[in-house]
Amino acid sequence: MEIFSMLLFLIFSLIILGILVYVSPLLSAFIMILLPVVLVYILPDEAMGFFSIMQFSFSGIQIFNLHILLLVWSAFIGIISYAEVLSWYLLRGSEPPPVKEGAPPVIKEGAPPVIKEGAPPVIKEAAPPVINEGAPPVINEGAPPVIKEAAPPVIKEAAPVVGDKPKTLMFKLNDFSQKLYKILKGEKIKLRP
Repeated sequence: MEIFSMLLFLIFSLIILGILVYVSPLLSAFIMILLPVVLVYILPDEAMGFFSIMQFSFSGIQIFNLHILLLVWSAFIGIISYAEVLSWYLLRGSEPPPVKEGAPPVIKEGAPPVIKEGAPPVIKEAAPPVINEGAPPVINEGAPPVIKEAAPPVIKEAAPVVGDKPKTLMFKLNDFSQKLYKILKGEKIKLRP
């Protein structure tokens, strides 16, 4: 059994597993398939020589490095597909239902109303009184005061928190490389809750 081959497959598996966990399952699948294929096109003789190295023989069945690569591929493809299906299943009910046009806005219970910025204040002025010059002024003290209701409040989406960063592919790659660098230096990393 060649130790170099096993070490190379271990490093390859750890890279794929790290990208799978910290970056993206789809990116790890892409790199997992693309890396050996690119090596075969760039260095065809060396790659074919590496894949044709026999690791061991069991009851007359010879196991080559190519078989080990296929075993690693099938294991990681199963893990990746399971992760994707599970994340789809867990996230499928979390999206809010679509809002129909013309429907009144939904106000969450306990949330303070948010008034649209730049909207003029709603103040209704009373009509000027009609004065009959010959009659004494009459004040209706028993009548309730007239109060006009303001327009319903407009709900505005919450702005993202300052600490939140977009979870783009470049951000995830940068975050992964920074954590890997800190681990290799021997520093402690802060894990997300």
